[in-house]
Amino acid sequence: MHEKFKEHWRVYDPGNLLERSYDELELMEFNGFICKEIIPREDLFRAESLNSAIVIDLGFYEWESGIQGAWVLYVLGPDLNWETPIEKMSFVSLAEAVQELKKRLI
Repeated sequence: MHEKFKEHWRVYDPGNLLERSYDELELMEFNGFICKEIIPREDLFRAESLNSAIVIDLGFYEWESGIQGAWVLYVLGPDLNWETPIEKMSFVSLAEAVQELKKRLI
């Protein structure tokens, strides 16, 4: 699946999220992310459009308590302003976040 996005996006995906199925990601979450490539962190995924000035970013952001957090999907415009993104979505589940990410890349 990753290959079909390459003609439109420059992709940074060290955890191979685009290659993984919804069920595989759900199981990994259930097992506590034993896969070393997918450790909850801010710089988990980034795609830069080759045709426009759009950036899509996915990462894990802890809440102020530091105990819990959320997977956050950002769609940024040409100014790359994190304070006023074009779109920002939060997810409890990585599998749901990646499913939404794949929709944005098509």
